[in-house]
Amino acid sequence: MSEGTIAAQSGLTASMLAGKKPTPPTFTGTPTALDIKLLPKVLSIIEKVGKEAVFSIYSEEYDPTTGENVQGSAWVFTEKIIPPYPYESKLVDGDLIRDGDMRSGIAGSGIEFTPKEGIIVEFDSQIWKIVKVNSIYSGERVALYELQLRK
Repeated sequence: MSEGTIAAQSGLTASMLAGKKPTPPTFTGTPTALDIKLLPKVLSIIEKVGKEAVFSIYSEEYDPTTGENVQGSAWVFTEKIIPPYPYESKLVDGDLIRDGDMRSGIAGSGIEFTPKEGIIVEFDSQIWKIVKVNSIYSGERVALYELQLRK
């Protein structure tokens, strides 16, 4: 299986799978007045009321003895997040949102990596996997990444 295929299936970028350290979010263009006002506020609120979570981003490496890809190197980041909370029951459809899925969020600025599907999150001794990321913009920049977590 090629790096591109692995990346497409896991939601991780080919550079992550090739052993390169994940990079923080980058933005081009000029921030809007709303970006300038809201980004620091979102970060400040999460810093004050958020709880620490550990994000583990794994590469995949080819094992020539088995002929398969295996879990490789890990990059580990600790960031504050909105404590996970359950979806409203009316949103649970059993497919896109399953019973037991949780919602959370992480600031769009001041973080060391860009949240992606497939990243493992440890919070309060529970292990979750990011299955969906919604970027919430304040203008030109991401103010908050909303995370859908699944066990």
